[in-house]
Amino acid sequence: MFSLFKKKTKTYSSESKWTVLKGQQQGHPMLVRRNDSAKELLGNLEYKYRFGVAVVLLKPNESGFPTTEEMKSLNLIEDELSNKFESKQMAILVLAITTNGMREFVFYCRNPQIIESSLNEIQAKFPSYNFQSYFQEDKDWKLYKEFEKEY
Repeated sequence: MFSLFKKKTKTYSSESKWTVLKGQQQGHPMLVRRNDSAKELLGNLEYKYRFGVAVVLLKPNESGFPTTEEMKSLNLIEDELSNKFESKQMAILVLAITTNGMREFVFYCRNPQIIESSLNEIQAKFPSYNFQSYFQEDKDWKLYKEFEKEY
């Protein structure tokens, strides 16, 4: 048939522009990295599911943030998550929220079932860390939009 009538899948760039925001959550200092390039996918119903992976810090400092040493581990965890889920554009990392002794990586994805099975594989690579995750339909990207404004 004619390829003119096929719906083209929207893609996003592998090179993302990020902004760092500072704020507070329930009286605790908060740092948020926001993927500004993800705005290209706002309203794209292919990425209507949000999932978060919260990693409990092992030794947070007095402000609830990771130490320099622990940052190395968190960066490795983020790389594993991103490499696994952003390959083949199954998901896109849109926020990294650090507050009160934890860091949450927030993604929007196409198929939560594929993601969930892969999370166990990734967590097994970091046995000293406790991962907590959730999945939720969020076709309007409400959480991402909460961080559109500067803090």
